[in-house]
Amino acid sequence: MTKDDRAFVLHRENVLLGAVRSACAATNLKIEIPEVLPNRNGTDLFTYRERVCRATKHIEVVRPYDERLETYRGSASILRDLHRLLRDIPIDLAVSAPLLADVSPMLERTLGHPWEPATDDAEERPLVFKTAEWLRPRLADIEAAPCQLLHGDWSTPNLLVDRPEGGAFVGVLDWQFCSTGPVVTDIAQAVSGALMWSSLPVERVVEVVFDAYGGNAERGLLGTAMVAYWFRNYWWIRDELERDERLRPAMNRQPARLRSVMNCARSIDH
Repeated sequence: MTKDDRAFVLHRENVLLGAVRSACAATNLKIEIPEVLPNRNGTDLFTYRERVCRATKHIEVVRPYDERLETYRGSASILRDLHRLLRDIPIDLAVSAPLLADVSPMLERTLGHPWEPATDDAEERPLVFKTAEWLRPRLADIEAAPCQLLHGDWSTPNLLVDRPEGGAFVGVLDWQFCSTGPVVTDIAQAVSGALMWSSLPVERVVEVVFDAYGGNAERGLLGTAMVAYWFRNYWWIRDELERDERLRPAMNRQPARLRSVMNCARSIDH
């Protein structure tokens, strides 16, 4: 990402943060959203060591504990309330392109053109190819689901509680991937987080999350949404790796994560 690209994304995110903070205050939703602090020039962006940056007010809380089912129950409850609020915010304040807009060309890239693996994982290429084959006929179902503004990166590293074990959810960070799509896209990221970062049975997490979220959460699309997110993540990191070799460790993790998500999606489908 160039300096201009980063400045554009940060500016859009700053505008969105202001809108979400105002909506939280208007609806009495007790969730802290990052507050952008202007610099000495009165602008919300500055350059530090050739990188475009911004400052936000510190929120004195902690990340929730991944190994508790109650973490995912509380996460889903807050997500439900936040989704209701986001429905009233104009969708043109989205910061990032919709997930599905990225996935379709990535499917064509995988299935229609020659490409080489990016890691030493011997199964990388057949794994990515089979993932694309599995995902392509299912994409139409998720494309047909109702869409709204989403957080876009709903996982425990971006959530804040007032104490790590059993704490109340009090803050939501990292809105740079806010986009539009079906609500199950955010839910899928919560379930994926449990799969990646906890030892909890995923089936139990799924039950807890959908029970807490309630309403029309498009549960039948969960597996597809999980795979779509991590399939896009694979290609995103590949492309960024060409510009920044520091992403090599993240790239090396992608085949294992994609394999894990595919196995989970197949079990959910059955």
